[in-house]
This record gives sequence, structure tokens and C-alpha cells, in this order.
Amino acid sequence: MDNSENPHSKGWDGTKPNLRELREALKITQRQLSDKIGVTENTIANWEHGRSIGKWLYQIKMLCQALDCSFEELTDGLETPLSSKTEKPFSSIRKEYQSAKKKVSDLES
Repeated sequence: MDNSENPHSKGWDGTKPNLRELREALKITQRQLSDKIGVTENTIANWEHGRSIGKWLYQIKMLCQALDCSFEELTDGLETPLSSKTEKPFSSIRKEYQSAKKKVSDLES
């Protein structure tokens, strides 16, 4: 793979994870989220701005492509100390985000 395929050869490509939108849909602060998953508030802020997490996400995406598998297949059975604490909250965040996104879309129509 040449550097033209890697969005990190020029920095983050402008596409950021939906982390901020998901967090705000649940009406929780960066501190509350950082406490829930065991990282610093600064880490959450960096992720929301597409810093730090970008390279990691890109590498995981490339790993899945190289192994011809989904993220779920790659991490199936993976247990972490935070799994039981974060699985349900992130599922809830996703649902809240989708609901809020639909409401905004409906209002714009």
C-alpha cells in the first residue's frame, strides 16, 4: 500500500467517528464517558476531534480487509474488563443517536 491510500499520510481526512454525536445524544459529558471506559477526558476530546483514534481505526479497518473479516469476527469472544460495563451503554448511545438523527432529518424535510 502506498501513502496515497493511507489517510494518515496527510493527517486525518476530515471524517471523524460519531463519538461526539453519540455522547451528546445521551446527554453525558466527556468526563462521564471517560470515567465509564477508563480513559482520560483529554483522550475523549482527542477522539472526538479525530486525533489519536484515527490511526488506530484505520489500522483495524486495514486488518479486517487483509483478513477478509468483519470487526465483529475479529473481536468475537474478546473479553475485556470493561466489556460488561460498556456494552449496554454504547448500544444505548447508538440507539439514541439514530433516533436523534432521524428527528433532525424529519425536521429538515
